[in-house]
Amino acid sequence: MPFDIPKPEDYDVSLKHGFLPQRTPHASSLDSRYAPWVDIVNSLPQLLAYGRLRSLVDRLPVLECDRLTTTPQLRCAYSILAFISHAYIWGGESPAESHKIVPPPISIPFLAVCKALEMLPVATYAAVVLWNFDTILSTDRRTSLCGLKTLTTFTGAIDESWFYLVSVAIEAQGGPLISTILEATRCAHEQKTAFVIIHLRQLASGLTELGGTLKRLHERCDPAFFYDKLRPYLAGGKNMATSGLPHGVMFDDGTEDAEYVQLAGGSNAQSSLFQLFDIALGIAHRATSGTVEETSAANPLNTKSEGTLADRLRAKQAEPDYITDMRQYMPEGHRRFLRDFSRVAIVREFVASKPHHHTLMTAYNAAVAALVAFRDVHLQIVGRYIVLRSQRQKAAPQHAEGVAKDLNGTGGTTLMPFLRQVRDETALCAA
Repeated sequence: MPFDIPKPEDYDVSLKHGFLPQRTPHASSLDSRYAPWVDIVNSLPQLLAYGRLRSLVDRLPVLECDRLTTTPQLRCAYSILAFISHAYIWGGESPAESHKIVPPPISIPFLAVCKALEMLPVATYAAVVLWNFDTILSTDRRTSLCGLKTLTTFTGAIDESWFYLVSVAIEAQGGPLISTILEATRCAHEQKTAFVIIHLRQLASGLTELGGTLKRLHERCDPAFFYDKLRPYLAGGKNMATSGLPHGVMFDDGTEDAEYVQLAGGSNAQSSLFQLFDIALGIAHRATSGTVEETSAANPLNTKSEGTLADRLRAKQAEPDYITDMRQYMPEGHRRFLRDFSRVAIVREFVASKPHHHTLMTAYNAAVAALVAFRDVHLQIVGRYIVLRSQRQKAAPQHAEGVAKDLNGTGGTTLMPFLRQVRDETALCAA
């Protein structure tokens, strides 16, 4: 059977840095015209603390985006405007009626930048993680937490920076595993069993390392700080009726066509790296509604198509699989990479075709087990940082079970049932 393994460089993916950008999108690359945005985002913690953010944003001029001419500049602007828009919506006791509408000084350039990048106007994983870091030293040590710093935070606290940087380090450490995955797939197509085994063992080892990095989250990110101070800012407008956004958020673009839209906030489910692991190992996820549907590559939301943002989102509502649906929040090249790789990923089928090759099956199962172990760590973190904190805020003990069951994540889905489902579906893929 003919096959064509995708070349990462064609999709803005690096075999060294993975899905992180080759060049960090630093604000110093922006033209001086955009100083008002930079000034606000650099003072975001203080402006939020003193309640001055919304009035300052309301008085901003509407800036043209014609001097955002490079991809790093566009990414920097995207991250900045995403932070400011979320700060505007959530930077108070509640998102008052007027603050469900992001004003033209932010909405108009934000939507223009989103169109250029083919991204959605919300604080995605790309906005707060992939495009929101820099290295401390001249040497590019992205895999080391001590060599990283964040560019923007809502709070100015080390806890918030650490929360983002743990994910940056995981993405950097996972970069070389992309080559491992591609080679395992190539060797499966070429029926080179011994090499498939080697690459699967490397993948298992790499996944174990990523789990070790995730466990470090507790070192400098306090659960109470995350739940009370940071988590509210990361929420999108999807499934947020109880938080004051029954219809979502409106981006006032200065026309009469603006509508409320419901977008998921940043979520680890928007990490292309972990969706790549699922595809490589042939792990299928069913719809969270309870109907079984095998995961397939989703067509990315085409932000260049005709119609309003609300029209384009309504076209996606039929998508049943939350994991796949999260791809519309990823950078455009990364979405294509997952789509094209899914067409040639046959490692699981290759292993299944050799049921008596115990060494091959053991290597595959070890990789699956390592991914299950990572998701177990994630479950433990969610339990400690979100579920337990939520329960402690309830005065009546009888409410605790309902909180754990129905609590939504920033991505707009119920947390523990969803994460357990993803973990269990991963485990079921063991050969």
